[in-house]
Amino acid sequence: MLPVGGRPASSTLHGFLTPVRLLLIEGARTLPGVLSDGRHASSSSRIKPAYLIVGGVVVVAAVVLGFTLLGGDAVGIIPGIGESPKPPTPEFAFDVTKVTPVATRNEVKHSELQADAEAAADEVTTQMDALYLGAFLDPDNWLEGSYDSVWELFESSASAEAQAQVETMTAGTGAGDAFEQILPKKGTLKMKVLFDQKERAYSVVAITRFEAVGTGTDGDDVRMTSMGQYVFQKVDGAWRVVSFKVMRNNELEATPSPSATPSGSTA
Repeated sequence: MLPVGGRPASSTLHGFLTPVRLLLIEGARTLPGVLSDGRHASSSSRIKPAYLIVGGVVVVAAVVLGFTLLGGDAVGIIPGIGESPKPPTPEFAFDVTKVTPVATRNEVKHSELQADAEAAADEVTTQMDALYLGAFLDPDNWLEGSYDSVWELFESSASAEAQAQVETMTAGTGAGDAFEQILPKKGTLKMKVLFDQKERAYSVVAITRFEAVGTGTDGDDVRMTSMGQYVFQKVDGAWRVVSFKVMRNNELEATPSPSATPSGSTA
């Protein structure tokens, strides 16, 4: 049975678009256009900076807030911010002014042992350089007030005694709070090398004078002077300090007055 007009029911909407077909066609028509003219990129580029700014503010605020709630200092939580750079370790080596060999047997001349004495003195000088670098000049030590590398240069019983005199033997346990930098001024060594009955270097006495200047955190420079005698002997094949006597003195560095003039008087 045909409906009125003689057309089948399936062709009733021929020539017209249903809402669903219209939506599909419009989507197919407009999507390539959007991709081709770059409108999808422009919308995302307008959104990204906002995400980045808001995200960055949120992260920083969260870290600062969390650290504050934990009772910490927010300045030091980000590496490199609010931290003073550690000063470098300055170069230093003692100036050896004299090496004297001391023979045990009367028939042996001291001059015959000079070369062996200087060889032993060179090894002891290396140990003394390491000792004073670690005790006064290495910021890894004096900033922390810890001098473990120094005590290793002593024989065990002498090491215990040296640690008991840490304020005399080193820049001190409070050097990190007192100084911003410590630089060497001068260091001299005189050595006597004692030989045994077989003309082998047995003991070395190192007589030293060492001066360094610490730049104070309060603006004042302090001159540190160390004078002493160290007795070295071979312990397990290496020269180690077996006894010592050291004196320390600290004094403010003199600052010349701008109005000072040379004096012509003599004494």
